[in-house]
Amino acid sequence: MDVSIRDFRNRLSEYLRRVGRGERLVVTSHGNAVATVQPAQAAPEGFPAIPGVAWAKGRPSLPARVADLPATKRSVAELIVEERSRALSR
Repeated sequence: MDVSIRDFRNRLSEYLRRVGRGERLVVTSHGNAVATVQPAQAAPEGFPAIPGVAWAKGRPSLPARVADLPATKRSVAELIVEERSRALSR
């Protein structure tokens, strides 16, 4: 579905609900596509599902701000070791 920038901005909540239900939007400026808004993909099989991280084109798409990632008291190294252990035990 194509939608103008103005309409997208004015009805953002409605359009995001539609995207959340699986619809794909193309945002246009003067009839030219400038952005695509589509549902976030689940983590590919074998990769951890991390809250706040979506997958697109086989790569993780991180939040714009690190502060939006879930808090943890463990180091990144500990998280990697844990995930590798889980993957090996499958």
